[in-house]
Amino acid sequence: MEIGVSVKQNHLPKEKRAELLKIFKSFDENGDGKVSKHELVRASKKMGVNKTLKDIEKVLRTINTDREGYITFPQLEKLMAGESVEIDYEDEMLRAKFNEFDLDGDGSITKKELKTVLRSMGSEMPEAEAEAMIHEADKNGDGVISFDEFKAVLTSGDF
Repeated sequence: MEIGVSVKQNHLPKEKRAELLKIFKSFDENGDGKVSKHELVRASKKMGVNKTLKDIEKVLRTINTDREGYITFPQLEKLMAGESVEIDYEDEMLRAKFNEFDLDGDGSITKKELKTVLRSMGSEMPEAEAEAMIHEADKNGDGVISFDEFKAVLTSGDF
């Protein structure tokens, strides 16, 4: 995950803090209020960044001087408070969600993948409904949903 930063302020605006908390919670898989190095590795894979455990440990050593092997939200917030993060967190969150649906990792969501993921979430989808969802999102007519098409649907407010 590449983050461009520059020192601009000593506190996070309310909106950025809320975004950061949302991202933190999505990484905190077990809800213990800490993001472990292993949770960070899995989160990076979901976002398509694929950082190794060594990469994550190196980052944690710079952030977490106690060398606890995890980061808490207050630690992350403190780190970010002195820096203006030049990153579109929404894109990262959307990419992570897209990757959950793109089961074969080919960069597109097929009708079969859509149905499989929804079924695993406890929602059976009729064939016609799956086809309609793909058709609605598929702006270039190739029969699958690309990341850009996925993003367009989820950010349009129409879903």
